[in-house]
Amino acid sequence: MKFMKTAKILLGMAAVAAMGLVSCDEAGKLAGQVEGTWKGATTEMLGDKHHKGHNMPTQPVMSMMCTPVFTFSRTDGTKGGTLDIQADYVLTQGLLATSDIQGPFSATVKGTATARGTWTAKDDDEIMVVMDPSMIKVEVDTASLALNYTALTDRPASDLAAIKARVAGNVESQVRTVITNRVMKLRELDDIKVQDRSMTLEIGHAKMVFTKES
Repeated sequence: MKFMKTAKILLGMAAVAAMGLVSCDEAGKLAGQVEGTWKGATTEMLGDKHHKGHNMPTQPVMSMMCTPVFTFSRTDGTKGGTLDIQADYVLTQGLLATSDIQGPFSATVKGTATARGTWTAKDDDEIMVVMDPSMIKVEVDTASLALNYTALTDRPASDLAAIKARVAGNVESQVRTVITNRVMKLRELDDIKVQDRSMTLEIGHAKMVFTKES
């Protein structure tokens, strides 16, 4: 009887060990599949619903279209390594009305962001990510700034140019804050599927498609 109990315990331990080995093998396989540089399709990465506060007018939607490039560098003998991200973006930020312009309006600006962190394959379709806040760099092309008005205005062109200049003075810090916060929320790549040189994955609720470049 004692022998039977011991045998069952040993069998249970063997089963758990086997499951661990399978999981490890699956994570290792995924690590090998994603290694390299992948370019993503342009995707909506930030979409806030219209916000209406108490006795406040509805503000324009904030959105960010992003074309990312992920480079997974694998550390020898591990299931992970360094993750480098570069992304061209177009960000539209809703702005409140000012004394110069009646009604809400928005500003659209382009730029490039880069970030670095580490990644570790967890199983056959999931990667854990830790981004380094000190390695986030955001470049804002203020020359691309465009103001979008929700209503026609008869203000002179010189007045509108002055308003644009004031917005340009603040937009860089605002955009950097938005993108830095977004990058730091990146903790997991889920539902990863790799087929030849194509990869699909989910970040949050956004499904993304990548093509391998190298």
